Amino acid sequence: MPRLFLIIGKSGSGKSFIIDSLDFFGTDYEVVKKHTTRLERKEENKSRKELLFDDEIKETEIQEMDIHYQFRGHWYGFNKSDIDAILQKGKSPITVVRRLETLRQLKVWYPDLVTIYVQSNLSIAEMKRYLTEKGHSIKEINERIDENYERLLDVEYRLAKSEGYVSDACTAKSIHTSMFLEEVKKILDNNK
Repeated sequence: MPRLFLIIGKSGSGKSFIIDSLDFFGTDYEVVKKHTTRLERKEENKSRKELLFDDEIKETEIQEMDIHYQFRGHWYGFNKSDIDAILQKGKSPITVVRRLETLRQLKVWYPDLVTIYVQSNLSIAEMKRYLTEKGHSIKEINERIDENYERLLDVEYRLAKSEGYVSDACTAKSIHTSMFLEEVKKILDNNK
């Protein structure tokens, strides 16, 4: 049975990597597309499968969507019907969640959803270097480093990534980064 999958985690943890690698997981999964007022970054090169960049969309249009939030000064949003349409195709929707309120609302609508928390174990210096290379401002880097997702204790799966390795926080086994997608695929497939 198709289920909604939510990917949660701090900047640099691998959330976008999972979404952008969706083809690896097979045809049973589909990304929930989000509208955004954010401009596309040059390094994204249209690769972000989850975001719909639209120069014409207005904040008010996004604010009228079922799920909408402001993150770092930009608006993001999608409708419950977007998720339902994917489920009706017999596929499992997958999306990145940034706000605790979003997670709570989606759990009301989809009580059997599965949450995957992806944690980065990079040091602050490594995180700053990584985000600088991605083109983020000092202010944005500091905000991203201060994110506090640890309060999200109600997640089914936790994966921790550090310097070439991913470790499953529940079983404390280490997984080489090249096997990261295999581990995510195993979680997805075991929860269909």
